[in-house]
Amino acid sequence: ITGKSGYGTDKERFIIYRMFNKLKRIKKKIFKNKTRFKNLDYLKKFDVVLICHHFFYYEEMYNFLIQARKTYRNILFIGALPYNLGRVREYWRDPVWYKYFIDFFNNVDIFAIIDYVAKDYYSLIIKKPIVYFPTFYPFEYAKKYFINRVDKKKIIFIAGDTKRLDTVWGMHIAKEIQKKFPEYLIQIINPGKINIKPLDGANFEILTYMDWETFLKIVGRSYIVINMDTWWTNGRVPADCAVVGTPC
Repeated sequence: ITGKSGYGTDKERFIIYRMFNKLKRIKKKIFKNKTRFKNLDYLKKFDVVLICHHFFYYEEMYNFLIQARKTYRNILFIGALPYNLGRVREYWRDPVWYKYFIDFFNNVDIFAIIDYVAKDYYSLIIKKPIVYFPTFYPFEYAKKYFINRVDKKKIIFIAGDTKRLDTVWGMHIAKEIQKKFPEYLIQIINPGKINIKPLDGANFEILTYMDWETFLKIVGRSYIVINMDTWWTNGRVPADCAVVGTPC
């Protein structure tokens, strides 16, 4: 919807606002029926239960945890966070999401995280024991994409999501390298709408979004990977580079 302001007229914005609130009410009504958790009996066969927090169903997951705890007081509940601190901090801008996040992890027995550097950060708001539980890496599968340095292509590969400023910084670094070594091609993946203006004047190629196997092949054939993303990740890109023998 367009208008003089770029966001539509006052009437159009009001219509959208009413539609949005109506959808929220419908969603709440639907999930009110779903949060009866008729399958709680399934938990009684376990001594330990792992519950993963969910970005979009944070209220439902919290309600499930509370009801499960009331029903089975002898079960050890481990709350897991399957995504990194960077994504969590983005969602913390929403005060409701933030509150449910804290309430969820303060009602488990143990809080398991995949980011080692995030432990002290979370300890400021979570008063339950926090343990580092790293994700496994399928080395036996990935190592078949290893390529010796002498067989690599003259490619500078930029890793990361370009909505992050550190990846934009990576583009500038790649351009500086290319100025010294103009025979090298810059490559970057386009997951959707990206800002490629920082690469103006450079010799670069945009690749379409790909599965992990194809990603390993591309990283393996690249001569160097630029990964300036300091977004509290759990280091998947550096791990991929290491297993295929490409400096990062």
